[in-house]
Amino acid sequence: MRTIFRLLACLVLSLGLKAETAPLKTKSFQPFAGQVSARKVRLRASADLDGPIIAQLAKGHLLLVVGEKADFYAVKPPENYKLYVFRSYIVDNIVEAHRVNLRLKPALDAPVVGRLSHKEKINGQICPNNPKWYEVVPPENCYLYVAKEYVAKAGDENYYWAKTRKQETNNRSLETALETASFVSPPSETVQEPLITSIELPKTNENTVENETGFAEITTDSTSQEAADQTIAESEKLPIKPEIRLEDLDQKGASVKMKEWLPAEYELFTSWTTFHPEKSIDDFYNEQMASALEIQGVLEKFPEEINNKPGDYLVKGESLPQAYLYSTRIDLSAYVGQKVTLKVTPRPNNNFAFPAYFVFEVKTN
Repeated sequence: MRTIFRLLACLVLSLGLKAETAPLKTKSFQPFAGQVSARKVRLRASADLDGPIIAQLAKGHLLLVVGEKADFYAVKPPENYKLYVFRSYIVDNIVEAHRVNLRLKPALDAPVVGRLSHKEKINGQICPNNPKWYEVVPPENCYLYVAKEYVAKAGDENYYWAKTRKQETNNRSLETALETASFVSPPSETVQEPLITSIELPKTNENTVENETGFAEITTDSTSQEAADQTIAESEKLPIKPEIRLEDLDQKGASVKMKEWLPAEYELFTSWTTFHPEKSIDDFYNEQMASALEIQGVLEKFPEEINNKPGDYLVKGESLPQAYLYSTRIDLSAYVGQKVTLKVTPRPNNNFAFPAYFVFEVKTN
């Protein structure tokens, strides 16, 4: 009996491992046009429920499905979608390193959604908002993922391209008609709106709600479609995001060196609010302070002539530097040459030899 239980346990574990490490199938897969069959369906960066969420798709949204992995379909990224790679690795649109990360945002703590190979040619430009990063068009081998159960086949690959191109044509026609109406038609005339052909979706009495995992589940009741749409529209209203400006990070009495790091901190905060839209700058720092590290050493000044430096100061151990430091809250210049205990949180080290930290508190030893 024990032998049977052991065999069953091994079988369950092997099946679980197989599902977890299931390979992405694209070569023998026949691409097709997939239509989202529920509301608020999540598009993810990886084929698992813990994968970073890229967007929430509306019912009827059309996708180009190009592969499958376990319980997920691999789909091509949306048109005009951009990813980001650290600029140091790109020379003349050629990748000059191995397995370079493609990230969702121009920040080192942003989710990785793919990788670039050595000598791979890319299509991109310097990121307008952060010149340290390169903004690129997703390569052919870059995919996003959506759960299979929420995608219905609407046609073949040609159907997808026909529908998307038709929609683009209709959008251009509308823009042209509005321009004509604004600048040519006399004020007394009534301008007839252009006819726009849209995809007719089958009507249904099914409503959808979001389950605990965040995916849409289908339920059926007698509520009319119009009432259901109104309820969902109310429930999907996003909280008002507090308006935070760069100058709001400025502390009274901050030195020139401290203020030089405000843009970097503002960038980290805005990236963080992508996943915490209702949070404030105080929430951002309180969260980091709650998990702050403690390091010790002698504080020294960092050479100013070095470009792209990850801090203004160094904290040294007995012989070698331990970390680069900066702060917009503490004037570290007052502690140079002293042995200190610091409360810190990690920051990008810009590929320098040691880690970098933002300093919250300083105590002299």
